[in-house]
Amino acid sequence: MLQRNHFKSLGLLFTLSLSCLSQIASASTLVFGRGADSVNLDPAGVTDGESLNVTDNIFDNLITYKVGTTDIIPALAQSWQVSKDGKKYTFKLVKDAKFHDGTSVNADAVVYSLKRQYDKKHEAYKWGGPYVYFTSLGLDKLISDIKAKDRHTVEFTLNKRDSTFLSMLTMQSLAIVSPSGLKKYKKDFGSNPIGSGPFKLRKWERNQKVILSANEDYWGGKPALKNLIFRSIPDNNTRMIEMMAGKIHVMDNPNPDDIDMLKKKLGKKLVFAQKPGFNVGYLALNNAKAPFNNVNVRKAIAHAINKKGIVDAIYAGYAEVAKHPMPPTLWGYDETTVDYEYSPSKALTKIFQTPE
Repeated sequence: MLQRNHFKSLGLLFTLSLSCLSQIASASTLVFGRGADSVNLDPAGVTDGESLNVTDNIFDNLITYKVGTTDIIPALAQSWQVSKDGKKYTFKLVKDAKFHDGTSVNADAVVYSLKRQYDKKHEAYKWGGPYVYFTSLGLDKLISDIKAKDRHTVEFTLNKRDSTFLSMLTMQSLAIVSPSGLKKYKKDFGSNPIGSGPFKLRKWERNQKVILSANEDYWGGKPALKNLIFRSIPDNNTRMIEMMAGKIHVMDNPNPDDIDMLKKKLGKKLVFAQKPGFNVGYLALNNAKAPFNNVNVRKAIAHAINKKGIVDAIYAGYAEVAKHPMPPTLWGYDETTVDYEYSPSKALTKIFQTPE
């Protein structure tokens, strides 16, 4: 529908559309109904999905993922090389990319955009720091230096080899922002985002809608849509009614129980998009506090939870039982992991065993 890998909101667990995609595109405007408003549109400071769904369309990363896969492909960086010792990464930037304010996406802009996230002496750090995603990834300790080798070449020097470094650069929080925009808006940059992506912010009505307009000069090709509108409709039922009335084209996260009903009622008018999620629902236990410091108690809880029953009853079958801390869509997933079977009797047995 859109060029390259943008409008990633359609990559959620499932979405519903009342019109076919070609009809939406020809209408020039797509209205996306979602469950909440964005909090902040500075990608470096974002911690919620609803903000990221919008920033994905405003900003670009050096590299990104091929649609539908975890294969890394070029974005603002058209190519890169890794030194033999694995500690230097040299990126060659595309030469025709510009930010929405007309300034060039060059090596200095990349250095400015990323250094502000870990250099506490950087002028922009005080406008939005500390940047929790950057530090939680350990990039503040991993990166020794980032410098511009020439106008279109950026070099990263690492303190040690790290096979996940390229993957981390695809994170939305490491998107490249306009240095002139940061200097202009400072602490208010999150409300006035300026990137190099296929859409730019036109208007943000808090708790109502975010209106994006096409970046006609987008370096990656002219977007197929002229306008992209994110409407905030917290109630799932209201969101569904708005879609059925034709007031929104797409809605995300419908009530699972409503999906079969909508399929029968709307027939071919409905496009149902579903794909495996990159997340896991889980119950967190504090192992440092009793009784959860007893491994048998934790095993008892694992045996006592009917995960299949939850999937069937709560998600209407539109989910799968998790047996691992990461979803099977990620490359580190271990198929050999053995799950704890649902067994109340085993749960009781574990509870009364001698603490391990």
